[in-house]
Amino acid sequence: MIESCVDLHTRKVECCCARCVAVTAHRKDFTACDMCKAPRHRADGNPHKHAIYWPLLPWLRMMLADSEIGTDMAKAMKGAR
Repeated sequence: MIESCVDLHTRKVECCCARCVAVTAHRKDFTACDMCKAPRHRADGNPHKHAIYWPLLPWLRMMLADSEIGTDMAKAMKGAR
């Protein structure tokens, strides 16, 4: 249902072998995880694991477009401000 409602622009990104960090943006040049210090790549040069990355903006757009969820989100933001 979600995929038919909004284009989520899923993208595969490398991640730490313990999955504690996804390797994006400023981490792309690191050779080890900056959290657990595990090496990013195996001996053959391939990454240990991949994770699926979903940008937040399409999810927020979809939720705000829903009449029930969007109204509650707007109320929550107003209350937080």
